[in-house]
Amino acid sequence: MRPPRTLLLDLDDTLLTAYRQPERTWAAIIAEHADALGEHSTRWVTAEVLDRVLSFLSDEEGRKLWRLEGDATRRRVVRSAFHRLNLARPAGSAPLHGVDADRIADRFETYLEEAITLKPGARAMLEELRARGLRLGLLTNGSGARQRAKLARFGLAPFFGAIQIEEEAGFGKPDPRAYLRLLARLDTAPGDAWKL
Repeated sequence: MRPPRTLLLDLDDTLLTAYRQPERTWAAIIAEHADALGEHSTRWVTAEVLDRVLSFLSDEEGRKLWRLEGDATRRRVVRSAFHRLNLARPAGSAPLHGVDADRIADRFETYLEEAITLKPGARAMLEELRARGLRLGLLTNGSGARQRAKLARFGLAPFFGAIQIEEEAGFGKPDPRAYLRLLARLDTAPGDAWKL
């Protein structure tokens, strides 16, 4: 097998630590709101929220809504968990037991933004790949604003000859069009590229 001319990379959980541990993420977020849960165990609430989240993310349509309409989608999913636990906020009234499902749902994105880091060795790897003359393309799912903010925060955009984000392109992984479009922008035939 000949070495590639082009390498396509993902952003989240490839170059950045991101979403691989939803159990820890939701447990930490709900623990931050323990006072609002009153008599209810954070472990009990976390288990239900996690169950609803993982159920929602079990199909591609749910995953796409989570990525592209994240705030509204997360609110709906967390509210459904609270409803199943009888913690739903009645319309026009204060939350039962002080629980605010929307506040907990909204904390997800800011929590991840605070926790996300560049993986050890990622920048050195990109520098080495570029020094070896490889063309680098970034193919990532999600919203344009959020993904571009991450690229700017960690100074990653200059490493890539082309960047393609699901929301901006109108389609994302695993749709073959996503790969083919990015390869065309990099003037690379599919047989001359590898994906990480």
